[in-house]
Amino acid sequence: MEILINELSLSGQFATIQHFVNNGLIPFISVLKELNISKDVVLKKYDFWNSQITPTDNLHSIFVHKSDEITRFKAILSRLIDEPFWENSQKQNLADYYECNGNNISYSSIAESCERDKVVISFIHVNFSSAKLRVLKNNKPINVNNLFSKEHYIEVANSNGQIDRCEYFERKFAFGQITLIENECRFRKTNLFPQQGKPVYEEISMGRYWYLDNLHKNHYEVFDINGLHIGEANLQGFVDHTKKDRNKTITLS
Repeated sequence: MEILINELSLSGQFATIQHFVNNGLIPFISVLKELNISKDVVLKKYDFWNSQITPTDNLHSIFVHKSDEITRFKAILSRLIDEPFWENSQKQNLADYYECNGNNISYSSIAESCERDKVVISFIHVNFSSAKLRVLKNNKPINVNNLFSKEHYIEVANSNGQIDRCEYFERKFAFGQITLIENECRFRKTNLFPQQGKPVYEEISMGRYWYLDNLHKNHYEVFDINGLHIGEANLQGFVDHTKKDRNKTITLS
């Protein structure tokens, strides 16, 4: 995907450079780290380095600011002011008029994104705190995806076909947004009689059967292809075979 950095999300809203680092830069970098560096291209304006981070400091000012965070993020910060720039292959027509939040945004990265993959990354800003930005191009609405939290990217990448379903579910699980057995690439729900009131899932690749222990809710009971208990799995999916219980079975018909 072509993802553009929203320079309008820096308008001097941070009180100090350190305030910017803690509350603006670190969340922004968490989004950058999620991107697929082999498929995603991050573009910015030529003069993005001149964007105001405090009332008196621009983005370039942080390079002379001494702090452990700046040193740690120096390589990433350099990417924010270096090529590629979208002006080198500009898509928007300057005869068109773009508006967002009631403001003229023509010749901005948001406007340019409307002519590309309609995705921008924003710093924390009161005017850009929605996952969808409504842009009017010549009074016709366009929705632009706005990344400002690390959990937004996978939804956009999934909807744009940039990641496969397995990777999507793995990431959702890592964020704690789904349970292990909701991963449709690894498990499928069966029509077997529920156990402890919970549905039974089949592990597609191995033919094993799983259900969540509804009493403790901190592990899965796991059974082999014959319905015989083989152990317990933690919520991350690691099976402990020492927990095998010969008295536990499930009926597969």
